[in-house]
This record gives sequence, C-alpha cells and structure tokens, in this order.
Amino acid sequence: MKIVAIVHPHSKLTQVKKDENGVFRVYVTQSAVQDKANLAVLKALANYLHVNSSQLILDKGRTSKKKIIIVLE
Repeated sequence: MKIVAIVHPHSKLTQVKKDENGVFRVYVTQSAVQDKANLAVLKALANYLHVNSSQLILDKGRTSKKKIIIVLE
C-alpha cells in the first residue's frame, strides 16, 4: 500500500492527521537536516498505523515536503 504524506518539520508537537482526501499531514519537531525529519516521519506514521517502522519505506520525496511511503504488510 502506498500513502502520501505532507511533512511539517519544526513543529511544536509530533502528530499525524489524515485529511478527507486520504493524505497524511505529519508534524514533527525535528529539523530537515541529515534525514532527521524523515526518520521522525517514519516513526510517527508507524505509531499512527500501528506497524513497525521497518514496515515503512520512503519511496519518493527524500528532500521534499510531499513524500510517498510504502507500507509493507
């Protein structure tokens, strides 16, 4: 399964919200330096989806706010 996530780094809280279009908005406290925000996004989504973080793969958008993430089942 592929999901679309829009990332908001430097937020006050780490949280995940899903909008009516099925797009996940992920707010993380980490900055977008040295993949810190990407790792935090994967961890936050894993907690939200109740899966291990090893089941999530960042497919596209390593340097973009819009990311495509594959969820392995």
